[in-house]
Amino acid sequence: MKLVIFAFLSIVLVSYGVDGDQFISLSPDVPRDNEIMKKHENQFYQLQNLQPNSHYEVRISYPGSNPTKFSLEFIGQNHKQGKGRSLLDTEKLMFQTNNAAQVLGMEKEEVIVVKLRAEASSPSYLFDARQQEVVFNIVLETLFYDVPFPVFKLIFVSILPIASAIYFLKLIFSGNFP
Repeated sequence: MKLVIFAFLSIVLVSYGVDGDQFISLSPDVPRDNEIMKKHENQFYQLQNLQPNSHYEVRISYPGSNPTKFSLEFIGQNHKQGKGRSLLDTEKLMFQTNNAAQVLGMEKEEVIVVKLRAEASSPSYLFDARQQEVVFNIVLETLFYDVPFPVFKLIFVSILPIASAIYFLKLIFSGNFP
């Protein structure tokens, strides 16, 4: 059965023009910064080390000085696409895993692959858009209640000085401060 699934995935990926050697590994909470690709080309990222019953997002961020439209999608079995969003200079794809650490809707897939495509979002008279390279950052981030973990660190770091300031202001105004 695994051989049939592998053969199906291989056929699908060959139809997209991908060799197994061209997969780039993407593990949770390990950012890949300053990745480079040419516009109008695809890159394929293999998701690895997913945990059971977890929520994730694959997020792309890129400089706004190079007008590019990125798209993210799962490759393989037909399934309901995860939630996606494009806001400012960020593109993301959210999904969750089941008890066996498989992406919901893609339980039959042995290898989970995300296709990234970059397209020019506006014409350029200066250079050939197909030859233009774009720099971006990509991360597979673990979510907690659909919020990335680093946000909680930021909230803690923000609350700590505010709480300290309130404590010392109470001491000063109560007259108990030396």
